Amino acid sequence: MGENSPIGWTHHTFNPWWGCTKVDSGCATCYAEKMATRYKHDVWGKGKERRFFEDAHWGQLIKWQEKAAAAGEYHRVFIGSMCDIFDGEVSYHWRDKLWSLFDLTPNLIKLLVTKRPECIPGMYPLKWLKNPRNDVWFLFSVSDQQTANERLPIASTIPAIVKGISYEPGIGPVDWLNTEGFVDNVGKGNFQWMIVGGESVGSRPFEFAWALDTLETCQHLNMAFYMKQMGYDLAKSQGIARIDRKGETLKYLPENLRIRKYPA
Repeated sequence: MGENSPIGWTHHTFNPWWGCTKVDSGCATCYAEKMATRYKHDVWGKGKERRFFEDAHWGQLIKWQEKAAAAGEYHRVFIGSMCDIFDGEVSYHWRDKLWSLFDLTPNLIKLLVTKRPECIPGMYPLKWLKNPRNDVWFLFSVSDQQTANERLPIASTIPAIVKGISYEPGIGPVDWLNTEGFVDNVGKGNFQWMIVGGESVGSRPFEFAWALDTLETCQHLNMAFYMKQMGYDLAKSQGIARIDRKGETLKYLPENLRIRKYPA
């Protein structure tokens, strides 16, 4: 993963390091852990040394910035597909190295995806919490009602120009409107983007009904909805797993779920 990422909702993927520690049931079949294991990097779990990179690797962000600026465009960069930026096992040095590149890359929309919203205030620059950056979007990962209950009340308090929810892998339904933090005290949504998808690896089920309920909620709140994939289990039940393992090709999705929007 890197330039021209296969992940549909981003242009590029950048990993300042590899490795993480599982925090909930959504992590059970983590694709990133499987990839690290395939390459024989023992970087998962508490106390395990993460895989770090030399300066040449970090230079990718500058190259992508130059390309985006030359084209007069803004490109989205998913930062941390093989890690969680707010992983407490990683020294502040590596996050500071990452933050130092943000001012140099104004044409890159940095997408910070995390399952650790409670760590953000102590790890993210205070000046950017007080004055949120236009080029940083936070995405908070949830998989079911329990993880939504745990994360969204905290995530809703994090200052940001754009905040989204990555409901992927969805392994259970979520009653969004009755989840603390999803809307404010006057019923306005606290988040601007919703990414939805079933599990890529493993076989835990995902249901179209969960996606449709989520879509209806997003439409009610004028929240951008992005249907990424049905996941392997549904793709298998639909008879398309051999040609589209993750069930992410739009034509194989129900017509009313063929929606891939971004925050305005």
